[in-house]
Amino acid sequence: MLTVLAVLLLSMVVLLALPVAADFKVSWPETSQNGVRLRWAFGLVDFRLSTPRSKSRSKQAKKPSKKRRHSKRSTQKRQQAVSVVRQREVRQRMTRFAADVWRAVRKEDVRLWVCLGLGDPADTGQLWAVVGPVAGLLSNVEGASITIEPDFTNANLELDGSGSIQVIPLQLTYLVLALLLSPTAWRAMRQMSASSR
Repeated sequence: MLTVLAVLLLSMVVLLALPVAADFKVSWPETSQNGVRLRWAFGLVDFRLSTPRSKSRSKQAKKPSKKRRHSKRSTQKRQQAVSVVRQREVRQRMTRFAADVWRAVRKEDVRLWVCLGLGDPADTGQLWAVVGPVAGLLSNVEGASITIEPDFTNANLELDGSGSIQVIPLQLTYLVLALLLSPTAWRAMRQMSASSR
């Protein structure tokens, strides 16, 4: 039994150590051109993914009353989350995580433009205190053109990007686990759960 478990574990580690390559073109909220081509195990697995189309505006227009009912509560939760993320220790850990992931990804002709806002200039400013340093790091990397801009007037998320990347899942799994199991992440999660009660 132990031998079978050891073989299964070893097989999983070997599979996760094989690089995954992706050619992508993504945009939001317009999604008609979106698509991803994934290659794994040195080309033995090769398939394309098409993303679902964004919901029509008529469907989105039916939900505003619900949002208005919960807007005060959702704003408070968002402010609490942003205040936790604004802490210096959390910012530094997230910046380090982003830098580690960025170094782990092999990039080719990557182009990405992102515009984001929370609807309230104060909330967006607090979010930008975290996102801004990461955006500065990403804007100076070689082999990619990445721009992240704040929108201080609207609740907004727009993105447009394309390129080719290659990652090793085992390496990314290690980085994500290191972040989730770090004392900083645990403290932040405790604070967020305590403030939501």
